[in-house]
Amino acid sequence: MQRITYIAFLSAAWLAPPAGAQTKVAVINVEEVFARYKRPAVLEEQIRARQKGLLEEAETRRQQIDRKRQELQAFKPGTPDYEERNKGIRREEIEFQVWRTLGEEEIKLQHKNSFRLIYDDVRAGVAELARQRGIDLVLTFDTLTEEAPDSQALRQQILLQKVIYWSPQIDITADLIELINARFDKQSPPLNDPSGDASRPDPDQRLADAVPPSSTPPGSARVEEATGENAAPETP
Repeated sequence: MQRITYIAFLSAAWLAPPAGAQTKVAVINVEEVFARYKRPAVLEEQIRARQKGLLEEAETRRQQIDRKRQELQAFKPGTPDYEERNKGIRREEIEFQVWRTLGEEEIKLQHKNSFRLIYDDVRAGVAELARQRGIDLVLTFDTLTEEAPDSQALRQQILLQKVIYWSPQIDITADLIELINARFDKQSPPLNDPSGDASRPDPDQRLADAVPPSSTPPGSARVEEATGENAAPETP
């Protein structure tokens, strides 16, 4: 028993911090950082611009298909001309649905990547301030809002609080915002240009990559699978 007590004493002495050593702690308000950081607004503008472009192109493609449907009424059903044109329209409709799905996936991916970029910027800024000031631990805090619709929602807000009390002297939120905004302002112009997102995937290219080259028109394999018919090659 004495041996166990002696070993426990040695372990505690070994793990105990040196006399006088203190953990320096700071806090940040993440909600305020996200609201006042410049990059989220720029990224959101990029996404809105891309969404607008996709919606406009979708409307153009849909109108083209509708126009061809109207033109098809001039042909007698069952004739070779009618069947050939009808197959082509159905092929375009399938390709349009695939293109639109890829575009929606692209927007979702852009949203996710934006959040990751913002988080990485904030984390890098926190790390730099911590190194400069000898801070060992940085915690996040949230402020309770008056927007809770009922007591249950307010209770949930309270339970999600990470820090209950902090001294204003350890709040580095304002300094962090100033640092990351200064970093962002120094970045190259494309990062501040809503149209400068060169890494954005193109749904048209992804559609082309998804369909291997062949002697048949793009999408004819999907039409054949969906309709059970052999799509005839179109002449140039």
